[in-house]
Amino acid sequence: MQTEQEKQHAPEIEALIQIAFEKGIAVAIEAAKAKNDPHLLDDFHDALIDRFYQKLVEAGKIINE
Repeated sequence: MQTEQEKQHAPEIEALIQIAFEKGIAVAIEAAKAKNDPHLLDDFHDALIDRFYQKLVEAGKIINE
């Protein structure tokens, strides 16, 4: 179940995920940090790990060793 803050961050998280797939994880992380919102950065991390990690590996955006 999502908290209210997670629901509010959802559009930004989706935009950051799109950046990760298009431009890479490092660019997406910098974009998230630029928002200066630690909770958003945490939500972004959770989304990457919980929902998109394997897809990012398959897309060659993350090297799984």
